[in-house]
Amino acid sequence: MQNQIRQLEDGTFKIGTWIQNANGEVVFFDATSAKTLEEANKIADELDDQEFKLAKSEIDMLGGIQGANKVLELMNENEAVAVEFDKNHFDINELKFYNQKDFEQRMDDYLDNGETATYLYADFEIQSLLHKTRFLKF
Repeated sequence: MQNQIRQLEDGTFKIGTWIQNANGEVVFFDATSAKTLEEANKIADELDDQEFKLAKSEIDMLGGIQGANKVLELMNENEAVAVEFDKNHFDINELKFYNQKDFEQRMDDYLDNGETATYLYADFEIQSLLHKTRFLKF
């Protein structure tokens, strides 16, 4: 279960995840709340299911689990922190790799131009997707 439940002093429950903020502090980021533990468990399960389905669909865009692991391997070989590919056609032989400096510039261009023709993934995003689907290769 990715989402966790915290009981508050008033007896209600918050459902969310623990994250590390920009200051390096670990904080509870709550997504929603519930009045009973049963309701909180149901909501947490539904959120986990949604996150799993989203992660799986993104992994599928990367050629499935094997494809995603291969992309990470190629990124490592190319000393890349990010990869870009055509949105309508994933081809492992047509990936564009970016080092940190080029990735930062590409992100600026990507956001400024509102591009939608390609997908741009950082290595940590792919690792997170594989982790969410429980297929991260160590």
